[in-house]
Amino acid sequence: MDQLSKTIDWLYSLEARGEIYKLERMEAALEVIGNPHRKLRAVHIAGTKGKGSVAAMLDSCLRRARYKTGLYTKPHLVNLAERTRISGAEIPAALMLDYIERLRAIYDRAGLALTFFEFTVAMMFLYFAEEHVDIAIVETGLGGRLDSTNVVTPILSVITPIGFDHMEYLGYTIAAIAGEKGGIIKNDVPVVIGARDEESRLTLTSIAAQRRSAVRLIDRDFSYKSHAPAHRLDYHGLGLELRDLEIGLAGPFQHENAAIAVATLEALR
Repeated sequence: MDQLSKTIDWLYSLEARGEIYKLERMEAALEVIGNPHRKLRAVHIAGTKGKGSVAAMLDSCLRRARYKTGLYTKPHLVNLAERTRISGAEIPAALMLDYIERLRAIYDRAGLALTFFEFTVAMMFLYFAEEHVDIAIVETGLGGRLDSTNVVTPILSVITPIGFDHMEYLGYTIAAIAGEKGGIIKNDVPVVIGARDEESRLTLTSIAAQRRSAVRLIDRDFSYKSHAPAHRLDYHGLGLELRDLEIGLAGPFQHENAAIAVATLEALR
């Protein structure tokens, strides 16, 4: 077995530790490597449906605008490197091996026994910071409030539609789940909200109001008209009108995701 395979097997062995939802652990893990998350301009995305698609669309548009992007998504389909990309390219295997071994040595010396997800999040933040990405697009793993990615203070938060998921961790009502997802909303940081049901909207806008976070809300501040079955839509925003916008992801449900992505780009602009 080569060194990469051995190291990846060790990393996956951390899954036996389960998940521990305490941000203090993540903050401690990042502090010993110089708090790389504080050096990033990030867009932080939570939600039940569409967050991966919204993240991919944002990454594609920003790369086309010649920004150097970092993209972190979860889960991966084939290999671990898929989760962590810069300018569309997966982290190279040899470089990933270097990062894992560096962090393993640091955390062993510090006596920090991280979970698998905590370790991969730390690796992502360090990689993006050392590669000086212009903007990092970071998708939460589970929930938001206690997700390991929620140590970052972004320049913009995004919350996609809310539904019933991971109820044993997030709660058994839409309001409770929305409250957990809304945990990524930070003080004085704008948020784009793509939730359309009243419970989610009320919960999320209430959190935003408490944290003085300016809101762009679907069906109020931005909207879209689908041309399904064609992969096209019209977008209407606060200061942006796009007609017959073509998207690269198939399926009518992607039109809503595209509108949220465009609203995010409009807010960033």
